[in-house]
Amino acid sequence: MRKVLVIILIALFNSSAFAGNYSFLESTKKVINASGGHVKKWGNPSIKKIRRIADGQCKAFNSGSKAINLEQIHRGGFGKFPESSYWHYACEGQVQSQASTNNQSINFTIKDKKEQCAAIGFKPNTEKFADCVLRLVELDVKRQTTNIISSSQNSGNQQLAKQLERQNNMQQSQFLFELGQQLLTPQAPASLPKTNTCTIRPLGTNMTTINCF
Repeated sequence: MRKVLVIILIALFNSSAFAGNYSFLESTKKVINASGGHVKKWGNPSIKKIRRIADGQCKAFNSGSKAINLEQIHRGGFGKFPESSYWHYACEGQVQSQASTNNQSINFTIKDKKEQCAAIGFKPNTEKFADCVLRLVELDVKRQTTNIISSSQNSGNQQLAKQLERQNNMQQSQFLFELGQQLLTPQAPASLPKTNTCTIRPLGTNMTTINCF
């Protein structure tokens, strides 16, 4: 009877330890996102297999990303508590993706648009002339931005596509306002007859600069 009681107590102790360890490991799992995450597999698989899984999870957010800093939190296996192994990892490539977004610039010709608006009858350095040019510029920039976003989506870089879309929505009104001010100022770069091209360059999360030459 005493042996049976001891066996029951040991089983209860092990069960409690298993539940506590399992709960701890589940609570410390890193959320899977573009910056990293976790891998949970039964037993104790090779690090090559874990790296392959982690790489795949990184690439789901950024096609150019890969898993780094693999760390085994728990070694599982038969008779272990729990039997699954837990790994944490980080994704390398997120910073490069952000940098690519920040370096993304758009070029458009402005001389032809001013000529089109002048041919219609609008006089340079007037509000109606500026509105006409801005409308043509807006259509051109939207077309280019859509092409860049589509290209990013087709290449599997969903993260970059979303960043470009957010950036475009936030910054478009800013550069159009700046360009409009230049078109109303005779000596501003965008208003000069010799000016042919303008470039929109992002400066940060919600700032841009426009250079015409």
